[in-house]
Amino acid sequence: YEYNDRGQLLKVTNANQHVTELAYSEFGDSTGYLESVRVDTGASGADLTTHFETDRRGNVTRVYDPRGTTHETDFNELDWMVESRRALTPANAGGAAVHLVTVRAYDENGNVTFESAGGSVTERDYGDLDEVLSETRPVSGGGLTVFSYGYDESFNVQTVTRPGGDVTRLDYDARNALTQVRRGFGTAEETPTTFVNDLEGRPTHEIDALTHARETVYDGYGRVARRVDANGNARAVEYDDRSRPALLRAYGAGDVLLAETRRSFDARDRPTKEIRTLWSEGVSGEEIETGAEYDALGNVTATIDEREKRTTFDYDGVERLYRRTDAAGNVALWTLDAGGNATFAESFERRPDGGEVLTTQSWAYDAL
Repeated sequence: YEYNDRGQLLKVTNANQHVTELAYSEFGDSTGYLESVRVDTGASGADLTTHFETDRRGNVTRVYDPRGTTHETDFNELDWMVESRRALTPANAGGAAVHLVTVRAYDENGNVTFESAGGSVTERDYGDLDEVLSETRPVSGGGLTVFSYGYDESFNVQTVTRPGGDVTRLDYDARNALTQVRRGFGTAEETPTTFVNDLEGRPTHEIDALTHARETVYDGYGRVARRVDANGNARAVEYDDRSRPALLRAYGAGDVLLAETRRSFDARDRPTKEIRTLWSEGVSGEEIETGAEYDALGNVTATIDEREKRTTFDYDGVERLYRRTDAAGNVALWTLDAGGNATFAESFERRPDGGEVLTTQSWAYDAL
């Protein structure tokens, strides 16, 4: 990392030696605020630059993204966003302008009471403690959909009334842990789902309207150790000393072991090896081993399948995947625009007779 004399970050060189540079404005209301971010600035890098304009309070009012598209945002006196306009201009590569506008209005507490985004309008009413009481949205044909919410004395959501008048009621215990959900509340078709919680408020049993029960068991650290469905099938997890799921088992009814997976991790908690064992009537079968390799930044650079065949992956200076090569030498290449969108793809497939088949695809995007 490199900083200026004000302590502002100027340069970051990541673990793959790719460089990002930051610059700050020296003029007008934007003085001292971030002006640009250049990613992968090396001699042969992509040099993707995003420019920013800010008001005197530091709100970002205009962004020019790496594709050359302009986005604008307006703020009120309290620095609340009141309007944003995305993709006002076409992208440099020809993507059409979209002019997607979002407008918001607020009450005196800063709650969003009105929002219009892409032609969809949402209005909300709030209670004295800023709890949402209702949410209204228009639908095609001129109607409105209204969701209403009721609360208990602890301000847990207790009732949800949907547009058709259907009511869902939620009940809680003294510790505000959910104990029951009743759909179709107040009707002859009411369907309850009941939850049993342990002393720490964690759900241990879920019982549906047909009295089918699902069980969750936790270990001493509060991690899920076992889940059992209504048919008696179970999945169990054991963790290593860093709380990573190192051993997974699947059981059928009667606790018959069906499958087992063992995982190994590197010092950065990335999975490097997985060994799967399939079982039949409790008798183990052949072990299947797969693996993965990473670069210094954590990008997957290779995968190894159960036949020890390697597939490799290459990334550009912005850490975007652009090439994949499998064990047979088949290659897939992607050309990416400044926004990371794949605009062109080539696939080179080797034939058994030694020839090669080339297929291509191309894509075009609007300014968003």
